[in-house]
Amino acid sequence: MPEKILSLVEGVISWSQLGILGAFGGVANFYYLNATKNRKFLWGVLLANVFLAFFLGRAIGGMIPQENPVRDSIVMLVGFFAFPIVHALEARFIALLDKLLPFGGKP
Repeated sequence: MPEKILSLVEGVISWSQLGILGAFGGVANFYYLNATKNRKFLWGVLLANVFLAFFLGRAIGGMIPQENPVRDSIVMLVGFFAFPIVHALEARFIALLDKLLPFGGKP
């Protein structure tokens, strides 16, 4: 039984490694913005930043070969710039929908 639990924990850690690195970048971005823009500390904003950075770290980090020596650094930067990346992806996706669908990317 302990071997199954250990195997499960190892699998979860292996799967979430890139997300954790991205989340680390997201936390760094949150504190950077709080320090430079004098923003108020809000737990909800921090958690949203961590969640989005984790997601992007997993999604984009999985596209970078594991042999790449700077992969971890790239994933942390992806987490740091999570909101601008999502905004750019959203704009590109809506532009693509405008081209592909007759009603465009607007509901």
